[in-house]
Amino acid sequence: YFGIPYPLPKLDHLAIPDFAAGAMENWGAITYRENALLVDPENTSAGTRQTVVAIVAHEMAHMWFGDLVTMSWWNDLWLNESFASWMGDKATDALFPEWEVWTQFVSADTNRGLSLDGLRSSHPIEQEVNDPAGIEQLFDAISYSKGAAVLRMLESYIGADEFRAGLHDYLTKHQYANAKTVDLWNALGAASGQPVADVMDTWTSQMGYPVLETSISRDAAGIEVSMSQRRFVYEDILSDERDDSLWRVPVRVDTADHPEAPAVLVSERNGTIKVGVGPTGPDVWVKVNPEQTGFYRVKYHSDDLQRLISPIQDGSLPAPDRLGIQNDAFALSRAGMISATDFLSIAEAYKNETSAPVCADLATNLGGVEVLLAEESFFSSYQAFVRRIYQPIGARIGWDARPGEGHLDTLLRSTALSTLGQYDDEDTLREASDRFEGYLRDSSDLSPDLRAMVFSLAAKRGDRSTYDAMWEARKNSSLQEEQARLLGGVSSFEQPELLQETLERSLTDELRVHETINAVVMVAGSRQGRELAWDFMKANWDEFDRRYGEGGFALMRLVGVASGFTTPERREDVERFFTDHPVPGAERSVRQSLERISLNIAWLDKNRDELARWFVG
Repeated sequence: YFGIPYPLPKLDHLAIPDFAAGAMENWGAITYRENALLVDPENTSAGTRQTVVAIVAHEMAHMWFGDLVTMSWWNDLWLNESFASWMGDKATDALFPEWEVWTQFVSADTNRGLSLDGLRSSHPIEQEVNDPAGIEQLFDAISYSKGAAVLRMLESYIGADEFRAGLHDYLTKHQYANAKTVDLWNALGAASGQPVADVMDTWTSQMGYPVLETSISRDAAGIEVSMSQRRFVYEDILSDERDDSLWRVPVRVDTADHPEAPAVLVSERNGTIKVGVGPTGPDVWVKVNPEQTGFYRVKYHSDDLQRLISPIQDGSLPAPDRLGIQNDAFALSRAGMISATDFLSIAEAYKNETSAPVCADLATNLGGVEVLLAEESFFSSYQAFVRRIYQPIGARIGWDARPGEGHLDTLLRSTALSTLGQYDDEDTLREASDRFEGYLRDSSDLSPDLRAMVFSLAAKRGDRSTYDAMWEARKNSSLQEEQARLLGGVSSFEQPELLQETLERSLTDELRVHETINAVVMVAGSRQGRELAWDFMKANWDEFDRRYGEGGFALMRLVGVASGFTTPERREDVERFFTDHPVPGAERSVRQSLERISLNIAWLDKNRDELARWFVG
């Protein structure tokens, strides 16, 4: 792809038992955690195989982008990480097109970047760095995922061939030397003849991204999409303050009647796109941002959103578009731009969904609502609502693989069944417990693709004997992937005393140092464990600070356990604790957690009464 041969005589891939990062792109000798590199044909799941491919591809992309050509300073970290994320997926897609990598990319990168960058406490892609603590905090979803999504948007805008030619020129010119973001833009601009630097500066030098509010007219002349842009921030639910930022937005539009039109660059507050010519029906659907290649959100009038329900239900909209519609609706509800019930009404359209990435992204968003509603009187009605969406999907995919199934069928099964179990579908929970008992008798009886899900669901209805059996199985396993799956199990029980024991064990030599954070975060992920994990972290802060206080991924994840709280009292507690215990290596993560708690409180205040009526009547 680069047109530049790998320049070193060899490339070693080394698995390390205890490793802070997932992997590290040392030139010629890439280092990994064991479960980010090692695959056991008998015991590795399809999901882990994909993860290994993606990580290896990401790190190998660094051999050119990051090692052969290196950023001039840390404010251009995104040049390394965003590019490797994007290029790693391009390589993975070339090797395994049946995995539908770019649909998964929308969830794993585009939406991940959009989620973080919707906070006031985000940061620009190009962030000035003046001290070591500032460096550590850049290793987040902005430097990896937003940047990767912005590169994908740019490639879609200028064309794949022009993008590749510009990259070749950039790498050739700067090989064995350093480069800045503007050097990349200049090379891509020269190759494409497009004003790349002018367009992309609005995406990398300023924080955030736009939401396009659309108005669609259909008449004898065709379809016209009018739009206005403003910065999307979740904090809109808290105030009417408006941000005057503007982006140069490459916008495409697709409709049921007309093929996708070329991108139009919307640079002003308002813009208009004409789609097709000639008469069109009053009910034809219109999808802005087809394939979700643009890094922005779209708000439709309610009538136009309703027109998209049918193509969601019958699958005539491509999977990335189905994924994007519900994700935008979820985000708009979180920002107070539409009601929570509007999002839930859209979610009901996915009962016949067949795409694993779409089902997984929707499950994540429904899980976000679950966190918010966990203490409400109508929570059991919400659980039943989610079960009704996933029961047809679970019934269709079943527990056991059928002849001719592919990689994505395996991922769909895991998502559908784990979601049903998470929302207390008793049939699913009984089957999971039975299969765990079979695993204890003979581990080969349980498919590796089901193990993580079975362990977590068996824990939900498990007791002390189940708990002890999981720890014993973990101790007897030599495969780190299996150990990680069983750690997920012992972190998923509902009895507070068992969750507390998992937290206590997390600081012993039963877990590797890099596993401790996983255990705390997983316990904090349940309504039974959230406060336990937070109180445990506070009580053991000196040890956590000793281990992870210099910053990096671990500390930022640990600080994030507080972001699920939903009361002013807990917000005050979190703020007071981090005032008394400063964390320079994760100071931005603290602000983000506090912002998220404030948003949770505001969302509940805004939606609680309407949701109660919607669920209970």
